[in-house]
Amino acid sequence: MRVLMLTTSWPLCDGDWRGGFVMDLCRDLAASSIDVDVAVPAPAASCIPEGFDSALPIAGVTVHWLPRLIQFRSRAFHQSGLEANLRKRPWSALSMGPVLGAFAAECSLLAVRADVIVSNWLLPMGAVGATVAGVTGRPHLVIAHSAPAGPAAIPPVSTVVRKVIESADSVACVSESVLESTAAIAGPELARKLKVIRLGIDLVPVVLHRPSSRPFEIAFSGRIVPIKGADILVRAAAGIPGCRLVIVGDGPGLQYLRLLSARLGVNADFVGELSRQDARKRIAMADVVVIPSRKGLLGRQEGLPRVLVEAWAAGVPVVASRSGGMTEVMDGQGGGILFDPGDVEGLRRILAGLASDPHRLAGLRAQAITRAAEFDAGVAAAAWAQWIRGACS
Repeated sequence: MRVLMLTTSWPLCDGDWRGGFVMDLCRDLAASSIDVDVAVPAPAASCIPEGFDSALPIAGVTVHWLPRLIQFRSRAFHQSGLEANLRKRPWSALSMGPVLGAFAAECSLLAVRADVIVSNWLLPMGAVGATVAGVTGRPHLVIAHSAPAGPAAIPPVSTVVRKVIESADSVACVSESVLESTAAIAGPELARKLKVIRLGIDLVPVVLHRPSSRPFEIAFSGRIVPIKGADILVRAAAGIPGCRLVIVGDGPGLQYLRLLSARLGVNADFVGELSRQDARKRIAMADVVVIPSRKGLLGRQEGLPRVLVEAWAAGVPVVASRSGGMTEVMDGQGGGILFDPGDVEGLRRILAGLASDPHRLAGLRAQAITRAAEFDAGVAAAAWAQWIRGACS
C-alpha cells in the first residue's frame, strides 16, 4: 500500500525539528508496511540552511521537493512556519498561488501510483489534496493539527474549508479541541467526518541527573514566535528569585526576548536551536517545562504541542496555558498545572509555588511519567495505519 503525504513542513537537514511530527508519522506508517511518498514545497534559495539534505534516509519513505518542472518557489514556506512567515513578509502570500498550482499539478502525477492522499492541515494542503483527489479519483484524508484560524469561520475562507472537508473521506483531528473548532465551521452534516487520533512519540526515556545544588530550572522549547508566548514566561520568571530560565529554540522574536530578559534581570540561558534529541536531553534536566501558548494573530490555537509529551516522557512536569489540546489532556488529570493564557501573575504564582515545594514537584514528576504512556508511538501508529487502510477499503 502507498500513501501520498502532502505537507508544508519537513526537516530541511539532519537535526531540523520543523515538521518532525510529520516525519515521525511517516516513519511509523512505513514501519506498518505502508510506503509513503512525501510531497513538500521546495524551499526558496534564501531559506535553505547549511547542510540541507533533500532526502533524509527513512526506509519506506521517499521525499519529493516540488515543483520540479517549473522552478516556482515561495518564502512563505519553511523557516518559522507559514503563519509567522506571512506575518513577517505578507507579500510572500502573492507567490503561494503559482507555487501551489504547480505543486498540485506534479502531485497529481505522483498520485497515480498512490492508493490514498493524506493532507496535513486543512489549509493550504487540504485544498491541494482535494484538487488532486478530484483529478485522480483517489481517496482523500486530512489531518487537522491545530484549530482553524479565525478567518476560517468567515466567507469565502469558510466555504473553502467546508469544501476541503466535503472532499475528504475522513478528517483526523489531533485533539478534541481541534475537532470542536473544526466542527463549528464544518456544520453538523460534515462534522460526522471528523474523528480524534492523537500523535504519538517514542517513549525511550531521557532521564538525566539533576544536581540538587543548582537553581530551580524552568525550560521553554519551541519557536520564538508570538503564538508560543515565550515573552509571557520571561515576564513571569522576573518575579521568582533564584530561578534560572532555559530557552531552547530560535525564531524572529529571539532578539526581543534577549532584550526583555536583560531589562527585567532574568537569569536566562539562551541555548539556541538544538536537534530534537539534544532538545529532549536539555528538557530532561529541567525542574519544570512551561508551554505559555497564546492565540495566534489570526486566532489560531495550537493542537497538542509535542514538547508536552516529550517532557512527560522525561519525568518533567508541565505548566501550560489553557489553550488548544493542552486543556483536555491536563485539566484534572495530573502531570502538570494549567493557567489562563497571558496571565503573567498566575504563571508566576504557580512557578514560585513549585520552586518552594519539592514534595509537590516530586508528585507531579511521577504523574508525568504515567501520563506519557498514553501517547506511546506504537499504539498511535496502529490507529493511524488503521485510519488510512480504512479509506482504501
